[in-house]
Amino acid sequence: DYTTVAFEAPHRLEEALRQTAQVLANRRLAVCRNLTKPGESVLRGLAQEILEKVATWPTVSGEFTIVIAPG
Repeated sequence: DYTTVAFEAPHRLEEALRQTAQVLANRRLAVCRNLTKPGESVLRGLAQEILEKVATWPTVSGEFTIVIAPG
């Protein structure tokens, strides 16, 4: 059981979260945007919860890091 870290492009983020929600439905994760830059943000929760938040953004932009908790 290890923590998994993945880097994702903005145009693939929503699909990556959809797939994560299907495969790892009950696994907690964090989606970090623009780490080490002004305006960095971190969303925490289940993949489906984060996907619902991201879907409300007018545009998905920035550099994304997905951190998946060990199972």
